[in-house]
Amino acid sequence: MKTTRRDFIAQTAAAGVVAATLVPEIAPASSSNPALEKAMDAIIPAGDGMPSATEAGGFRYLTQLISREPAIAASIERCLAALQRISSAGWSKPFAELAPDDVTASLTRFEAQQPDDFALLRNYVYESYYTQPAIWKLIGYEFYSTDHPGPHMQPFDDSVLGQVRAMPKHYREDERENG
Repeated sequence: MKTTRRDFIAQTAAAGVVAATLVPEIAPASSSNPALEKAMDAIIPAGDGMPSATEAGGFRYLTQLISREPAIAASIERCLAALQRISSAGWSKPFAELAPDDVTASLTRFEAQQPDDFALLRNYVYESYYTQPAIWKLIGYEFYSTDHPGPHMQPFDDSVLGQVRAMPKHYREDERENG
């Protein structure tokens, strides 16, 4: 199943609405997947005051999504299998055991060899990260449900047009208007 950009955007928008009410209620992931966790944290590492993908709750989000959506589970498994093949061929180690620089190199090779699958994995990692309310707070995003009014716009400051209004006209006046 190939996900189009439009499908991804629609799903992400819907996930944001759902996440606002569901994320706190999602049970902690009972399973571990070191390869997925390592890939997620390489795609979105911690830094500049921001948590990594797994620190933000992305792994929990993805495992919950995988448990409910068999097609997504199959896609992510396909991506992880490709990463395992690449790491075995290049470093004779499982992906989860690679050093940080080798993880990056594996992901770079994965992107070069299978760009569609890499994009799929990357997009799910982004979704798992940016649908977390904790991340929304850190980036200054405020969620406004569609069943309530959103933020009020500041009144328009007409003075910002002063410089434009003072400029000469860059068009020809209609002669009918000028007599």
